Amino acid sequence: MNIQYGKKYKIREKGSLYCERVSVDHVSSRGVVTVTMYSGAGWYSHRLDLTAKRVAELEWEEVAK
Repeated sequence: MNIQYGKKYKIREKGSLYCERVSVDHVSSRGVVTVTMYSGAGWYSHRLDLTAKRVAELEWEEVAK
C-alpha cells in the first residue's frame, strides 16, 4: 500500500485492531513512516517511526479526517 503524508489511517495487524487512528507525519525516501498514534477517550497521542518492513506487515485502511 502507498502510505501518504497527511492522510489518516486505521491500522490492523493480522486482522486485529492495532490502532484506531494514526496520522502520517513523514514518509522518508527509505520507506520509514513517522506517524502520530491516537488512542483512548482523550485521544492521547504519541509519535512513532515505523520501518518499511513494519509498514508492510500492517494492514492500512484510509479513514476520513
